[in-house]
Amino acid sequence: MAVFNNDTVGDRLLQANNITEFLRVMEPSGFDDMGAHGGGHHSIGGDMQNLFISPQDPIFMLHHAMIDRIWGIWQQQDPPNRRNALNGTTIIYDPPDAPLVTLDTVMEFGVLDSTRKVGEVMHPMDYEYCYRYS
Repeated sequence: MAVFNNDTVGDRLLQANNITEFLRVMEPSGFDDMGAHGGGHHSIGGDMQNLFISPQDPIFMLHHAMIDRIWGIWQQQDPPNRRNALNGTTIIYDPPDAPLVTLDTVMEFGVLDSTRKVGEVMHPMDYEYCYRYS
């Protein structure tokens, strides 16, 4: 895990000037590219490597809590330009013919939750969310 998630990687994430730079470190869009997010899953191994069953591994919540924390800290460094920063498509690995994500893109959570628009989950203090990182 240290290759994908260490102090240098954390510094690069927090020093990113825009969403493109941030995602280049957090979650590159190529099938063979591994960033801090995917690298965490694959470094832990086992169930964490499986897209469909990784949430069953207790470490999943800790890993994603840290991803959310880094995202929240990065956003807070420049809220007007980062709070609603988007980049990418609605399909994994961002194929060129896929629709771009917008704040109105609807996300489906199946039995876990009701559908939500991307814009509803971008700020940790809006809607029913109420958490902050210092």
